[in-house]
Amino acid sequence: MATLIRRDYSQYESLRELLDDSIFPERTGVLATRGWTLQEMALSPRQLFYGKRQIYWRCFNGCQSADGYLPGDDAVMYGSKSYFELSKILNWEVLQSRAARLPHVSFLLYYFYRLVIDYSGRRLSYGSDKLPAISGIAQELQPLIGGDYLAGVWSKDFRRGLLWSSQSGMPYQDVPYRSPSWSWAVTDSKILFPRELARPFPETDVEIQLLEHHIVPRSKGNVYGELEAASITLKDHTMRFLRSTQVVGAFDNHGLVDSIGSCFFDEGTQEESIMNGGNPLFCAITNDGEKYLRSVVRDNRIVEGVFSGDEKWVKAYEISKSISQSFDQSFDAEECLALIVHASEDDKDLYCLIVRAVHDTQHLCYRRVGILWIAGNSVNITWCKSWKTETLVLV
Repeated sequence: MATLIRRDYSQYESLRELLDDSIFPERTGVLATRGWTLQEMALSPRQLFYGKRQIYWRCFNGCQSADGYLPGDDAVMYGSKSYFELSKILNWEVLQSRAARLPHVSFLLYYFYRLVIDYSGRRLSYGSDKLPAISGIAQELQPLIGGDYLAGVWSKDFRRGLLWSSQSGMPYQDVPYRSPSWSWAVTDSKILFPRELARPFPETDVEIQLLEHHIVPRSKGNVYGELEAASITLKDHTMRFLRSTQVVGAFDNHGLVDSIGSCFFDEGTQEESIMNGGNPLFCAITNDGEKYLRSVVRDNRIVEGVFSGDEKWVKAYEISKSISQSFDQSFDAEECLALIVHASEDDKDLYCLIVRAVHDTQHLCYRRVGILWIAGNSVNITWCKSWKTETLVLV
């Protein structure tokens, strides 16, 4: 005799939904959204989860639920938020297999960057936990990756580690101190990296150099946890950069005429709140013939206004058609520097940090405010080498 059991899937709960907020966000529990839970899942070889309706068991051999029914086992084990491969590496003593299966450092870094992107979007009750809540993972990875761990950035791959961008432009969390401006841990915004994470930067003739670093942990000897101060000293090619509040329009799907790239700022201004995408970047020339970089604010409403025939927006469009020749000096422009992090003529990519001087310290130092990206035929190594070489301290 067979018994037919009917399930009400609107009330159903699964481990997959609890752990991955990309499946059904409205059903996601705190396991997928809280900061500390990510580290606990990655470091633990055996896990017991308490859902709203039942408990779940997961280990490297599989998953099980109290009701014996667990759809999507593969997704729970190998899904985008499971960090299954990273967890196996961190728990090699349990599996007794690290010597045979330890991947190349580039893959370890890929796992770490992927994890940081997820972690950055999670919530913490205390901002000071930003680095401690991932410190266990960093401490386990350090002997495998090598080099030094610098407030969430690996010295062995510091170029890529510096090139994060803030997805929402939320303000820095400065008080109390928790991170230097060049670390992704300085913001509560979800962060992104601008290029394929599994692909390390190839060596080129124009590279930023890490000369020294200074990390002051709050607890003596624990560079993975809370920090009191941190700085890095870089030698690099730099160019003057002006961050203008001038608002212009885009008039085709590829952006503004004469634009050579885009800028992404860590903290957005009121003018930039109307923008969709990065700030357009231009190479301009002063009256004295000096080249410099300048960004403006793009307002897509100008395009819509042109199509509707609105005279105000048509006028704004005409002004923006030759924007590189008609920057309005009446607009405020923040004085900054662009630092080349990586330049490649083969890939047609140029990545830079944008920094501004901090004048309220004993010695001149700089604070990161964003990144810029130039692509295509505008990338010329000879031009990059013509930039001024400077040694800067970033805090």
